[in-house]
Amino acid sequence: MSERMTHIRPGSGWKRLSDVVYGHTSCIRVHICGLMTLPDGNTISANMWPESKEFRRCIRICGGSRRGAMVWALRKLADFLDAQD
Repeated sequence: MSERMTHIRPGSGWKRLSDVVYGHTSCIRVHICGLMTLPDGNTISANMWPESKEFRRCIRICGGSRRGAMVWALRKLADFLDAQD
């Protein structure tokens, strides 16, 4: 049976920094093509496997690259924060 796709919203806390870059109150920045900066300054690219699969899935669920990039970035932030604990 296929996984049910649900519509996800990125939520509040996002600010448009330029035409294609968005910043979150948690100090992450994301480009709509799939490049994000974590609070510690490290970057993650969605252009390599398995990040590309998760990034494309977020875009499909959210219905657009802007919202999809924001949701993907929040998921990566959650992984980053879990790894620090």
